[in-house]
Amino acid sequence: MIPKQVHKSSLGVTPILYTYLSTAYTGFRLRRILASYEVEASVYSRLLSGVVKASVPAYQLSVYPRKHDHYWRYVVSDGGKHGAS
Repeated sequence: MIPKQVHKSSLGVTPILYTYLSTAYTGFRLRRILASYEVEASVYSRLLSGVVKASVPAYQLSVYPRKHDHYWRYVVSDGGKHGAS
């Protein structure tokens, strides 16, 4: 009696398709979220490995000098987006 050999590809292409589609969808959602906050970023996706990478530019905040009129002005923020100031 010869034992039945199990092929290494017995799962088929389902895990590959799942990784491909979930990575593509995650990259798409990330691009839309960054665009809604008007952030200019580059989004890279490695579809077969499931890696999504975003390169966001670095910003530096600066404060007006105390002598400047804008330093003393009260700013009203509507807080329309979560996580944004």
